[in-house]
Amino acid sequence: LYTERELSPRSWNNYLNFSRNFWNWLVEKNYCSENVFQQIKSKTNKEKERTIIPEDWSKKIIQYFRKNQPTMEIVCGLIYNSFLRPAEICRTQIKDIHIAKNAIYLPGSKTKNKKSRWCLLPPHLIELLVNLGIDRYPMDYYLFSSGLKPGKTQLYTRKIDKYWHKMREAIGLPMEYQLYSYRDTGITDLKKQGHSNLFISSITGHLNSDEIETYT
Repeated sequence: LYTERELSPRSWNNYLNFSRNFWNWLVEKNYCSENVFQQIKSKTNKEKERTIIPEDWSKKIIQYFRKNQPTMEIVCGLIYNSFLRPAEICRTQIKDIHIAKNAIYLPGSKTKNKKSRWCLLPPHLIELLVNLGIDRYPMDYYLFSSGLKPGKTQLYTRKIDKYWHKMREAIGLPMEYQLYSYRDTGITDLKKQGHSNLFISSITGHLNSDEIETYT
């Protein structure tokens, strides 16, 4: 799971905890004599860092991607403007994109909290998606596959992270600014613009007021 599906340390530990508990039950019921998962160590899980990306750094990031990896601008925009998580972007298929409605529809099977939602697409993201030529691909293709192009195979978030890390080294981006920071930045900017927590909750998914305050 860790090497082939490229799970994060957090997901690794969740799988490990489940397996340990299940094997404890197997031992208790005499289906087996030992819990083999007790010998496997948990992975270090860093505390989530929430840091917004300053405008000057964001400009440098987008300028780099426009020159070296243009489709990463779409990824950044989907996180900042549409509030998709990187894993949700990887699960997005062409059929989920509704250009006429200026939105992406994510069924519950593709969202973090298993609840379906509409994700808004501003005009500049619509233009980038159209320029990507998504209308030329089968509807069941993933928006991003190998080489950050539409394809049959689902991309995993670590592949996207590699493009981000390459950019970081090239422009000297401080470590505290992560790709996911664009979601924090987008929510914070909405708050600064005076939008209510209820409005922000409606377009970002399941966030409640306490979670929004954590982001901002």
